[in-house]
Amino acid sequence: MKRHIALIGVEQKQKDVASQLANLLEMMVFDCEKYLCFNHSMTVDQIIKKANVTYLKKQVSKSIRELDDLQNMVFVSCCKHLLSVSDLQNLSEYCYVIYLFDSEHVAYDVTKSCVPCLASARLCIYAHKRYRSRCDFSVDMHNFDENQTAEKICSWLQTLV
Repeated sequence: MKRHIALIGVEQKQKDVASQLANLLEMMVFDCEKYLCFNHSMTVDQIIKKANVTYLKKQVSKSIRELDDLQNMVFVSCCKHLLSVSDLQNLSEYCYVIYLFDSEHVAYDVTKSCVPCLASARLCIYAHKRYRSRCDFSVDMHNFDENQTAEKICSWLQTLV
């Protein structure tokens, strides 16, 4: 089964970490056929269009249920502004969502606002270690252990597939 990994980055360090993570996931679990990288200026609609997925920003379209690609997509995101809470809830119903944060206040804002979303087994949020209790997974971006992190995510994803 092929899974698409979308790399959404803002700062170069976050892009690098997301890229490393995607590569490790491919080696350990996934047979990825596509890598996508987006910048912070793109809207959600532009991101989804670039990823060849039909998606309406505030509401998941009916046609999205017919797209097998979305079922097999992993979104790796570094910026909370790209996906709103409603976007996150919609996407998490159909694909795996992994968030990477490099600052405490961003991690707090997103994990606090997304607490209702955390009930979704398909939603995986990365945050600063200070907020570990709020998240399915967390990692200190400044002391990133790529192998340990990848293994942790892979173990979690394998329970879902």
